[in-house]
Amino acid sequence: MWAQYVGLMRADFKLFDEYDCRRPALFGFPILAFHAENDRRVTPQHVQRWAAFTTGAFSTREVPGHHLFVMGLGEQRRAKEAWLSSIAEALAKVL
Repeated sequence: MWAQYVGLMRADFKLFDEYDCRRPALFGFPILAFHAENDRRVTPQHVQRWAAFTTGAFSTREVPGHHLFVMGLGEQRRAKEAWLSSIAEALAKVL
């Protein structure tokens, strides 16, 4: 599994280590931010910070699952399905 994800994880950590955002660029479109109900790493307060990046509407949604719900493996399948359904619903409203 490491071989599949090493490049992605290295890119994430490079971004964390090197990105310097002094003032957020503001988008004019709405942002919908997600967090998982059992995530111990990303809290609702963390995703709330995305509100600073838009002049449009901002909202958050909680999905079932833990930090790796997007992988949709095993018991996390329901969480991934809920997440993808929420994205499709939100896009249908703006398209």
